[in-house]
Amino acid sequence: AHRGAAREDAVALHRAGPWLIAAVADGAGSKPFSRIGAALACRAAVAALAERAGTGHAEARLRRALSDALDAADRTLRACADERGIAPSDLRTTLLLAVVADAPGGAWLGAAQIGDGTIAAEGRGGDVRPVTPGDGGDFAGEVAHFVPDPGAVEHGRARIVVEPLAGTRAVLLCSDGVDDCFYPITSLGPTLLAQLRAGVTEGAPGMSQRPGGPVLSADGPSAALAEWLTFEMRGENDDRTLVVLCGTP
Repeated sequence: AHRGAAREDAVALHRAGPWLIAAVADGAGSKPFSRIGAALACRAAVAALAERAGTGHAEARLRRALSDALDAADRTLRACADERGIAPSDLRTTLLLAVVADAPGGAWLGAAQIGDGTIAAEGRGGDVRPVTPGDGGDFAGEVAHFVPDPGAVEHGRARIVVEPLAGTRAVLLCSDGVDDCFYPITSLGPTLLAQLRAGVTEGAPGMSQRPGGPVLSADGPSAALAEWLTFEMRGENDDRTLVVLCGTP
């Protein structure tokens, strides 16, 4: 928005039977086709997850499905690079995946992450915790892993998380444009969710925010979320993508 350029984030949401699937990707800004990589990675991963959706043995099914989804995103980007005659690294992107799966005996949460950003869960008591470890590098703004880098899928597969959803009130998927402004999510995640539920009356620490009503219970939640995402913070002007999977707001 500041530069009048294409955004490099991508997002995909899909309901496949008993599974609610979300994907968020943030293309590497230094690469010429990263926005294409982000969009393709989201689509390929969500399609792979949808093919695995079903009931029974939720934990094992989710773990296999997330592993397949990471593979699918990697294969899709490599095939695109080969077809177009470009380097696979020209499509570099992060990838955050989350699935809420209804199953006999209770719902489950599955999550996988390559690159930075945050997948976080809000507990019934209002606490917010990261679900998957991020992939930040040794320096601020550095990212240790991207799709389709060599070894990235193996790295992401080793850190897949599958756990019962019981006790979880909401799940967040944040690209770094949101995560960096509400870092650490354990401290500022409750503020973020309180604003989405109750509206903005006072800006979060270090931010300039317009007063506004609730987002999650708004008649037009998409427009309300877009308005909320216009907050300003010195030094922070990255693309912003936020997915909130929750029950009653």
